[in-house]
Amino acid sequence: MELTNVALICKALGDSNRLEIVQMLSDGEKCGCRLLEKFEITQPTLSHHMKILVECGLVNDRKEGKWHHYSLNCDTLLEFKNFIGSLTCESCCDKKDSCCYEKLVKEIVDYESLEVTHHDDMRQVDEIVNLIVETVMCKNDKILIASNWYPASLVKKKFLMLTYSHIEYVLHCMSGNTTKVKNIKKYLLAALFNAPSTMNGYYQAEVNHDMPGLVR
Repeated sequence: MELTNVALICKALGDSNRLEIVQMLSDGEKCGCRLLEKFEITQPTLSHHMKILVECGLVNDRKEGKWHHYSLNCDTLLEFKNFIGSLTCESCCDKKDSCCYEKLVKEIVDYESLEVTHHDDMRQVDEIVNLIVETVMCKNDKILIASNWYPASLVKKKFLMLTYSHIEYVLHCMSGNTTKVKNIKKYLLAALFNAPSTMNGYYQAEVNHDMPGLVR
């Protein structure tokens, strides 16, 4: 929709009477006589209001006998609604969503317990929490994990199922890693994504290594 047309509609709706007329027309066509009954205005005043609404393209006008019949122009109204919808403040919405997701993730991973048991690792914990939030807020259709692309819905689902134990496992992997990590974000993404399926096997292998007598 052209901005000049948007401006005309905004100007037309800037009058409370015209705004109420549009609301009345939202449930179907109305005769001018019905509108006169609703508003305590004269015929010339009504004609003035309707002329403005028709000229901006928001209202259709057809004459039947001596009366004009008015209805909303649905195409124009839809274009106007789409324009208003496009004015969403992206940065504000993202900030609000980020705060909500951060709160949710911290609850799921039991952040308060991590502060107690892993007090010295909280910098890494915060990095992990931020990465989870960033991932679940990602707007791409696919997300790169290691060298593979996965559907974003799958990755987000797995990340929102990570618990205290998974975060502790990833921290353990990081502390036990002896090779230099060139891309910590890429490393963490892969570790978090794989944590649910590799954690039990990892700890079982450690038990087998440290206590071979228990292995049958």
